[in-house]
Amino acid sequence: MSNTQPPVHSKAEVEYLLNRAKNNLVDIYPLGTISHKREGKDMAEMYDMYKSGARAFTDGNRPVQDAGLMERAMLYVQNFGARVISYPEDISIAGKAKMNEGVVSTMLGMKGIPALAEELMIARDLYLAEDTGAPIHFTTISTAHAVELIREAKRKGVNVTCDVALHNLILTDEALMDFDSHYKVKPPLRTQNDVDALIAGIKDGTIDAIVTQHTPHEVEFKAVEFEVAEYGMIGFQTALPVALSVGLSPELIIEKMSVNPRRILTADTAAIEHGAKANLIIFDTQASWEYNKQNNRSKSYNSPFLGQNLKGKVLLSINNNKIAKF
Repeated sequence: MSNTQPPVHSKAEVEYLLNRAKNNLVDIYPLGTISHKREGKDMAEMYDMYKSGARAFTDGNRPVQDAGLMERAMLYVQNFGARVISYPEDISIAGKAKMNEGVVSTMLGMKGIPALAEELMIARDLYLAEDTGAPIHFTTISTAHAVELIREAKRKGVNVTCDVALHNLILTDEALMDFDSHYKVKPPLRTQNDVDALIAGIKDGTIDAIVTQHTPHEVEFKAVEFEVAEYGMIGFQTALPVALSVGLSPELIIEKMSVNPRRILTADTAAIEHGAKANLIIFDTQASWEYNKQNNRSKSYNSPFLGQNLKGKVLLSINNNKIAKF
């Protein structure tokens, strides 16, 4: 994502990231910003970034509020075959709330983020995509109506794709009853009705991809009062067992977490065939293991799944002539 410091808003940042990642186990596909410095005012140097290796363009978790800027960006990147990625949130409606607006937020006496904040932005950008003919990708959708809006747009032939964060497929806002900041994420955890709609959207093809939304934080940014804690949780190491736990088949997981993301970013398909470069993982869907601080591979520990017994484990990762065992 482009929400780094400094933001990925010129070819210099794109080239730096690609050079740092060269020949590592993990391939990096940089995303450039839509606006200069993610300020939401002037367009960034998107064509220069594209020529340097940027795969798509987004202002990350600082959504573009200016509809005119978003329209110009969509028209511009369409000229060279790229797409914009929208994190759908109308800030004027979301305000400074920290969790989903609903029964749980009312019980806790906390301001909530209405589903409307997400759905209004999706509706806006779908209209722009339909009018311009440009492709649009929505990242981390989280509400039932968002799924329906995108489903209907696909029926109409709008060039739209979307993804969902894994934790929004398994957790609801009821996890916040104890004000545990490990469950503070953006977009927020929603209701069971939303979870059910998201899973249905995965299975019927409305939702194209699943992301981990892996967001590591130092302890001091999470072990504080809920109101001031940072958003996000880590998710790479627990991605497979979490996906399996919501009833997704290995074939569907591969499609949503490997095949389709590469298609959306126009990256080469990682084929397992004779003579191809090995770029694969080996996993066991039946392996049971405890996820704890000792076997956690991240430098951060902000996961609500620490201490839990999980089913499904990645055993080996191979890429660029490098092997990692887990």
